[in-house]
Amino acid sequence: GVVCAWRRLGSWAMAGELAAVSELARRRPAPGLNQDGHLDEEVAVALTLTGRAASRLTGLAAGLARLPGTAAALREGRIDGPRAAVIADETCALDDAAAVAVEERMLGAAPGQTTGQLRAACRRAVLTTDPQAGIRRRRKAEKNARVEAWTETSGTGALAGRDLPAAEMIAADQCIDARSG
Repeated sequence: GVVCAWRRLGSWAMAGELAAVSELARRRPAPGLNQDGHLDEEVAVALTLTGRAASRLTGLAAGLARLPGTAAALREGRIDGPRAAVIADETCALDDAAAVAVEERMLGAAPGQTTGQLRAACRRAVLTTDPQAGIRRRRKAEKNARVEAWTETSGTGALAGRDLPAAEMIAADQCIDARSG
């Protein structure tokens, strides 16, 4: 019970932080921008975040700003941050009305689902609502294709391809396997 209560409190705090970020974005002279640059950069400096972490936070805030039911469920502790992020992520390719319709279908079961179960249910609901949404989402993601490299805590290296077209990802995987085998 205590662990669940702390989770609800964390959800409430996250909802407040995201609402504040959303309000900060709303007050900017141009959508997503401040006077000196990008909102992501301002949030990164204020919260001592990486650019990618700040972008994720501002993106989630924007997603929840158009999903009032999900924002309320997070604020009330019925769902946690990861579940709210799944709903926001999965509805991003839908217009506002369709996103709210999917959100309403998901929120009843979301508290009892793992994020994997919720993601699968959201994807089915999105495709039922708008069969072209998956294609739009993939095309948008492919514009941000990148390869990330970092050092693991063990001192070894890691490499990840993100948002790559499927055929290119398979070819890259085969090339790396051939070189490391």
